[in-house]
Amino acid sequence: MGNIALSIQDVSKVFTINKQDLKVLNNISLDVSDGEFVSIVGASGCGKSTLLRIVAGLETATNGSVEFNGEKVTGPSSNCKMIFQESRLFPWLDVESNVGFGLDRSVSKDEKRKKAAHYIDLVGLKGFEKAHPKQLSGGMQQRVSIARSLISDPRLVLLDEPFGALDALTKIHMQHEIQRIRQQEKKTMILVTHDIDEAVYLSDRIVVLSERPGSVRQIVSVDLGHPRDRGDDSFTYYKNKILRQFFTKEKGADPDYVI
Repeated sequence: MGNIALSIQDVSKVFTINKQDLKVLNNISLDVSDGEFVSIVGASGCGKSTLLRIVAGLETATNGSVEFNGEKVTGPSSNCKMIFQESRLFPWLDVESNVGFGLDRSVSKDEKRKKAAHYIDLVGLKGFEKAHPKQLSGGMQQRVSIARSLISDPRLVLLDEPFGALDALTKIHMQHEIQRIRQQEKKTMILVTHDIDEAVYLSDRIVVLSERPGSVRQIVSVDLGHPRDRGDDSFTYYKNKILRQFFTKEKGADPDYVI
């Protein structure tokens, strides 16, 4: 891809619960190139979202370090934005104001309106500028959330299962939109997901984490162009390659028949 944008080195995380240590991440190391799309998959509780929060500066690693563009991550930064499963919009603000909220207060009203219009159009919501969240579908609300995250022009976008609450058809459409936006905006993106199909559809590489404490079990490069055909044999090949990491003969499933 390009130069290394994000460097995760030997990151471990331990939580203390009822005076007992619970290790959720174990010596995670990963480099992500500028403009790359990386997905992180793994069983529930393996520390995927915790790792993303450490990268965002919302959690502190117990051991190890995270650097973005050569600078150590010590807290939240305008260069990094996270998109959550819930849209987290302000219900009393309209779409334009919710999107513009992502800008610094020093930006003039005219400039804020102009930028908001650009990103509202980018996510396909032109004409809904004055609508309020309750007037939008779940997918449209997530589009607003994406626009709000992008308006400050972050260099790194983190996505924590952003489509997990959507119906199947809306999810597929939103995956297509994220891919379109990624190609247009040239952002570095890291996605946490339980959806293997989603990971194969979007990613340049897929990082498979082990069960808790999460460690890197495998990194799979997805050598497919865009747009990707979910029904193609090569797409199924990568999907099965990932699934084999979770369904093995030791667990009572024959990986040759995983589809």
